[in-house]
Amino acid sequence: MPVKPGAGDWDTAPAAACEHALPVIRALIARGQFVMIRVWMACSFEITNEAGRHVLTVPFSDTMPDTSDLD
Repeated sequence: MPVKPGAGDWDTAPAAACEHALPVIRALIARGQFVMIRVWMACSFEITNEAGRHVLTVPFSDTMPDTSDLD
C-alpha cells in the first residue's frame, strides 16, 4: 500500500515507519479482504523508501499485545 510522499522519512526514522504500518496492518486484518490469507500472523509488511529500497519489515504478529509480562 503506497504512502503519500512526505508521509515520513522512513530511512532515518524506521520507528515512525513502524508506527505508521501497525494501524494499516490492523485495518487489513480487521477487514479480512484477502480470503486467500488464512494465517495473518505469518504475513509481514514491507516498507520501502521512495526509491524502492527496503527500509523495514514489520511482521503482522507485531500488532498483537506483548503478553510476556503476564506470567
